[in-house]
Amino acid sequence: MSIYKKGDKYKVNVRSMSNGISKQKRVTCKTLKEAQKLETEFKYLIDNDLLNDGGAISLKDFLANWLEVKEQQIAQTTFKSYKFNVDRINKKLGGYALEKLKAFHVKQMINDLRKEGYSDNSIKDTYKVLSTAMQDAFIEERISSNFVRKIKPPKVVRAGVVAMTSNDQQRFKDLLSSRRDRKFMNFLSIQSYVYFNLALATGMRRGEVGGLKWEDIDFDDSAIILKRNLVDGKDNQITEKLPKNNKFRKIDLDVETLRILSEYKSFIAQFQLKKKLKFVNDIVFPDLDGEFTHPKLWTNRFKNYMKELGIKNQTLHNLRHTHISNLLSIGISLSYVSNRAGHSDISTTARIYAHYMPEQYEGYLQEAMDKLQALQVKNSDL
Repeated sequence: MSIYKKGDKYKVNVRSMSNGISKQKRVTCKTLKEAQKLETEFKYLIDNDLLNDGGAISLKDFLANWLEVKEQQIAQTTFKSYKFNVDRINKKLGGYALEKLKAFHVKQMINDLRKEGYSDNSIKDTYKVLSTAMQDAFIEERISSNFVRKIKPPKVVRAGVVAMTSNDQQRFKDLLSSRRDRKFMNFLSIQSYVYFNLALATGMRRGEVGGLKWEDIDFDDSAIILKRNLVDGKDNQITEKLPKNNKFRKIDLDVETLRILSEYKSFIAQFQLKKKLKFVNDIVFPDLDGEFTHPKLWTNRFKNYMKELGIKNQTLHNLRHTHISNLLSIGISLSYVSNRAGHSDISTTARIYAHYMPEQYEGYLQEAMDKLQALQVKNSDL
């Protein structure tokens, strides 16, 4: 074994004899520390007959091909998560020959990640991606069994949903109201006021609110027909998809939310006239080019509001949790809430929000909204 410097880079050359056969591994690194680490790893691979012999595919190469196929089959957000975890796997096991990997290597990876401070939840995500990939390798007859499944994944104790308190909800709404300035046609502030109030009043997901078009809102029937969901696509592009679980759903609207939307629609029309713009795509929350606003911008705006209010541990998605929890806590039917939320079945709603559910369910949406508004100061007009 040897490490030597050539120019501004370091060369690693590892050679060993195994069963009378000479095996060698060479690589170039940018730093001495990286070279020393790889030297140790290559020595282990060679001594334990785990080094890719050229004919066998390495785990890293298999995962690269696997990701290429998966990218065409899954949502871009899911793909990004897969790629993130594959990068983590490759740092531990990527140089191993696929056919020579065993269950104890998975156990070793889990232990190493724990020592490095990764949470059990994060490690379990990595475990699941590796297991999914190895199941595909097994189906393709590249390996004799899915060795990952022989090791139990870390147990994760899921934290319960933490809804925004009634007081924090009102503080948030008050801040949104204070930032509106109709005199100066403050486009972003008024958009934010409507977007976040709508999210809190309907429990729609980030991309579902952002993906609304005016044709989706039936003012006569007091309802939204949810038809699309915006997701963060490849190269930061916005992708339109069906709502989660691939089905449209109807969301009833209360009187106050209808009023806010109606006045906002008038504002958008006036704004276009004043600024000599023409939004042709019928988008409820357009950017200044009349296109969908990127979902990440809503997340960033929410974070800034929470920081300003000093409210911790709240995400934009928690507005959805808050709405659902509000309805259940005042006795709205579990079946109705589950359908409204777009969950695949009632058990999903019951499992996630069990600690907010009373013993009996009765009442309707407007009753729920009336009760909630009685606890909070009514929003001022736009």
